[in-house]
Amino acid sequence: MRKLLLLTIIISFLGSCQSSKVNLKKLDKTNPKVVAEAVLKSYQKKDLETLKMLASKDNAQTIQKFIISDLLVKERRIFTNKQWKKIEAWDGEIREVRFSDDLKRAYAMFDGDIEGNDLGEILVVKLILERKEWRFDNIVAYTRDSFDSLGYVME
Repeated sequence: MRKLLLLTIIISFLGSCQSSKVNLKKLDKTNPKVVAEAVLKSYQKKDLETLKMLASKDNAQTIQKFIISDLLVKERRIFTNKQWKKIEAWDGEIREVRFSDDLKRAYAMFDGDIEGNDLGEILVVKLILERKEWRFDNIVAYTRDSFDSLGYVME
């Protein structure tokens, strides 16, 4: 009886972990806001495999190196810096998406104050357009002023 109960708990836990993963098959990769949300969710869950699938071609190679690296290396290089703390505390909202003039880069703001100080820090998921799909490029910090100069807000 105990074994059955333990097995049921383990299966339930694994099922809940799987359902909280990003569903790449249903993800609208033509929408930069949706892709940025998936990137941040994958980052929060430390799901480097999914993050690699969302990444640009060049970035996917870098992420693969982290996947095969030692756990300690991953923790020190990816999951301990100031940006990680902001990603970990992310509230699930993308506040604004801006596009470069050539519409080949998008910047999805997830941390910072839209109406804030011109020198206040804003964190964005930087995306690039590859084969008509938005791909994860980097997490970048900008000042309010520099973020405002990135390009256009499109509804």
